[in-house]
Amino acid sequence: MTVRDFTLVFDAYAKIEESLLSSRMKSLEEGDEEVDETEVDLRMARFEKLLDRRPFLVNDVLLRQNPHNIMTWEKRIELFENVGDNEKTIAAFKDAMARINPRKVIGKLQLFWVSHWTMLIFRSNMLVSTRRLQRISMPLVQYLSSQWRSTLNELIILLKSGVNGQKWRFD
Repeated sequence: MTVRDFTLVFDAYAKIEESLLSSRMKSLEEGDEEVDETEVDLRMARFEKLLDRRPFLVNDVLLRQNPHNIMTWEKRIELFENVGDNEKTIAAFKDAMARINPRKVIGKLQLFWVSHWTMLIFRSNMLVSTRRLQRISMPLVQYLSSQWRSTLNELIILLKSGVNGQKWRFD
């Protein structure tokens, strides 16, 4: 399914929901006893939730088309950050790391790694200067990329040791 196909289906569905909602509201205003105010409120909440989910659904379609696109993953993470859902933000990063094939990647994987680790550092309440993080980020990303299949905990410990001032040895 392409984004265009999704947009056509979504817009048609949203239009149907909107027409059902407006007809229920009109019936309620006319004093129809079959229509309850609770039903109208539920339909309104359902319609609002549908409209709120649209960016996430479009992003799902884009990721199904190409799960190796870094910009699409960054957009997904930004959507979750804007909503304020930290658990889904971290889950999206982990999902991206699991699904992105470095040989098929579109975009700069190293910058995605840097943003991923920066987010993890700030989420874990480590006090790190941004300047220091930028100075060590690229060699660290190159090293971490070579350790792609290592466990997440080992990589976090490795990152913390680099940020705390220990010397790095790259083979």
